[in-house]
Amino acid sequence: MVWVEKYPLIAHRGLHGNGVAENSLNSFELAIKHGYAIELDIQFLDNGEPIVFHDDNFIRMTGENCTIAHLNPRFLKYLTYPDGQKILTLSEVLKVVEGKVPLLIEIKNDSFSKNGLNHLIKLLTSYRGKFSIQSFNPKIISLIKAKAPHFSVGQLTTKWEQTELSWWKKKILRHVEFYNDVDFLAVDQLKLGQKERFISKTKKIPLLCWTIRSPQEYQKMKNICDGFIFEGFLP
Repeated sequence: MVWVEKYPLIAHRGLHGNGVAENSLNSFELAIKHGYAIELDIQFLDNGEPIVFHDDNFIRMTGENCTIAHLNPRFLKYLTYPDGQKILTLSEVLKVVEGKVPLLIEIKNDSFSKNGLNHLIKLLTSYRGKFSIQSFNPKIISLIKAKAPHFSVGQLTTKWEQTELSWWKKKILRHVEFYNDVDFLAVDQLKLGQKERFISKTKKIPLLCWTIRSPQEYQKMKNICDGFIFEGFLP
């Protein structure tokens, strides 16, 4: 993931806010204009098509109470963000970005499928720009490494005890999240400690922190991390 050295500032879900929707065309174009790398989220429709959307339900961002898993792919074009923009497929985003800035692609666990993963790998294999993939789910990471070992892949982690996961999932994740051979770590700044810094230093892989939401947080983490996923301000 050498691109972090040149693009350490990564716009969380694009450069959104002030009426610009997250993960939208405008948010990505603004990030490109400012020279920031772009972090985006991937969910999968039931036909395996990867779409750029954070939640597993459309209600927060569109007002439509429909889960991604239950949406007929033909109706995606009728859903819009509050600012009128359409929800994008990954294919559409790749055509817009065209390698202008790197992409940090988070695969969400909610709608993940092996069919979706095959679609994703096919799209990214033919993409000529810089990109890396990350996920909270270590199993997804291992599947990507098995199918596309040349892809840059990283482990996302957070304070599992503060999530809504079942106790046994939290226990498993705390033990296996750093088991895979990954190319970088992306750590919740609230969790970031000696363990994560030690793993990064020992494996000689970049350490990213998220989500930085103020100049003060940025200054605090500036000498600790190699890359910064930010939102809500311009670093």
